[in-house]
Amino acid sequence: MYDESTFIFTNEINRFEVKISPFYNSFSLLVTDLEDDEIFYYSLESVTKVEIVNDNKESKAIRLFIDQGIDRFIMIMDLVFRPKFKVVLKEVSDS
Repeated sequence: MYDESTFIFTNEINRFEVKISPFYNSFSLLVTDLEDDEIFYYSLESVTKVEIVNDNKESKAIRLFIDQGIDRFIMIMDLVFRPKFKVVLKEVSDS
């Protein structure tokens, strides 16, 4: 697929594979340990925006805005890759 970007990177304990296709609003994340055992997989087809929250040596994180098709609410997913992998999912008012 020409309109898809793939990013592969690691921290001290995990390997991450991120695929983004902005034209189709899709985003997927595969997290494995360094021995390739799957820890986490998420695939979204309604990501309207991706923001880089932190991008330095100590901390790396992005924020996804997810359209659920529900008036007044939007889902926000924060993905922290460094120093330790963490997912924070919030539903917020769109007003």
